[in-house]
Amino acid sequence: MIPSLGMSNEGLVGLFRRKPVPFVLGATLVLAVACTILAVFWFPQWWQLVGFFWYSIPGNSFVYLPHEPAVIYAGAIYQPWLVAIVGGVATMVAAIVDYYVVRKVFGLKRVAPVKETSLYKASVRYFSWRPWLTVAFFAISPLPFYIIRVLAPSAGYPLWRYVSACVAGRVPRYYLLALGGAWVPLPLRYLMLMMVGIIATTIILGVYGARRTARSQQQSS
Repeated sequence: MIPSLGMSNEGLVGLFRRKPVPFVLGATLVLAVACTILAVFWFPQWWQLVGFFWYSIPGNSFVYLPHEPAVIYAGAIYQPWLVAIVGGVATMVAAIVDYYVVRKVFGLKRVAPVKETSLYKASVRYFSWRPWLTVAFFAISPLPFYIIRVLAPSAGYPLWRYVSACVAGRVPRYYLLALGGAWVPLPLRYLMLMMVGIIATTIILGVYGARRTARSQQQSS
């Protein structure tokens, strides 16, 4: 027996209301794939913007790919507002994926005890004072976003508030960087050097911080 169209639509609407995240994420990615195919085969003038979108997803996640050079490069080719919107959509996708990955990781028995440490509890306490503004501030500023990317989901901050704060902070940041790229276009080799420099600086600071933490723990023990 074939269900009526009205019942089918009602079932889809009900499923969307119960689980909106898969629908939003799936629809966004399907549209992105369609735009990619169109850019590759029929509209080659847009392939850099499509590439910027796919680059920005891991660039706003735990895969460390500096987004600043990519935004500046895209801003020299396309309108800054368009670059900002595309980057905002990529940020939404990355934030949703990160949220569920972090929640899953902190549900593991080996990781769960981290939430009982004094450092984690103090961080959650300060974060809970103004959570939305804190996420948006870290998203728009040059401060490292990794601590917020871990803290907000693991502390149980609501998904859509976290995602909206990420997008609200990143979009103006993307716009300003793209505007700079439009005003002062930089050669690609300089942007690549900038990317390498950012990655190298982050690795050096991370290694230094890890060694310093390990040394202090050895001294305290």
